[in-house]
Amino acid sequence: MSAEPTVTCLTCKAVQIVTPDGRGFPPRIATRKLAKRCTAAGHACQPVYRAGFVVAAPARGQA
Repeated sequence: MSAEPTVTCLTCKAVQIVTPDGRGFPPRIATRKLAKRCTAAGHACQPVYRAGFVVAAPARGQA
């Protein structure tokens, strides 16, 4: 099971997935994109960054 890091607006629950694109700190870029969407919807953005996680079974022989 895995999930990407995301930025979520607490007001409207909109989600922006954080993806690296080589132009800076990815969560900040995702926050700006989300803020643009929220402003277009007519409310102030309240962003919250949530780090991604990966859960995997241990390799064979490692427990």
